[in-house]
Amino acid sequence: MKRQTMIRLTLGMMFLFACSLPTNIPGISSPGGSTPEDQSSGDNIGLGPATLAMDDPDLAKQATSSASSHTQYIYEGTDKTGSSYTVTWDFTYMEQIEPQWASYNRITTSWNGSVDPEDSKEGGFLDGKNFSVNEDICHVSPDTYTHQPWGTFLNPLQELEGNIKRVEEGVVINGVLTDRYELKRSNIGSFRTATKEFRSGSLYRAREGGYLVSIEYVLVLEYSYLPLEEQFDPSKPIVYTNRYDLTYYTPGDSFIKLPDLCVGQ
Repeated sequence: MKRQTMIRLTLGMMFLFACSLPTNIPGISSPGGSTPEDQSSGDNIGLGPATLAMDDPDLAKQATSSASSHTQYIYEGTDKTGSSYTVTWDFTYMEQIEPQWASYNRITTSWNGSVDPEDSKEGGFLDGKNFSVNEDICHVSPDTYTHQPWGTFLNPLQELEGNIKRVEEGVVINGVLTDRYELKRSNIGSFRTATKEFRSGSLYRAREGGYLVSIEYVLVLEYSYLPLEEQFDPSKPIVYTNRYDLTYYTPGDSFIKLPDLCVGQ
């Protein structure tokens, strides 16, 4: 039942957060729907707008055709014995189109620190081969698929709305110069009715291009909102953390990795 529960949770979250990313490369510009800011000199070159709209088109633009995303959902609560319990869902996806199509994906589900092999998958495509790991065995077959850019990296922007304020300037995240914006309860979309408490939230916007680099927010949710009835005490709230990072690479650079069990095959 745990496996069925997490599959429902995973599919639900993928539906909520999947967001198609356009393929055009953004320049440095004042995004539509946002309040312009002086970008004339010194360390303020490319400074993000003081107020940023969550539907700003630059946030959802894909900066290059080569990218790696990491998404993590963490649910922390109390089990029916009164002990603390944590469920973690972790998803990594890498994709490149040049010099050849290649991709890598890994899904890991952990129940109170123990990885569930039935809900954890790893695989990818590289050098004309399809790699997949199942029950600690690497399976290799010819890549016979016709690939199209996936164009979605479980982008959480779809679940956010309204405007956010810039609160910190010049923050380097994964080697990218960004500005930090503060999220508030009013920015939460369909989660709002299930949210008992909004604890914290930050969004990091790239200075060059204005695209999303990282986002994290922490909510206290009503138990009934989540399909985790077997793991948590229904009388206690659940702390939900959403973490997301997106890293772009120079087109033509090969960065796709293989599952560890498939290296050398």
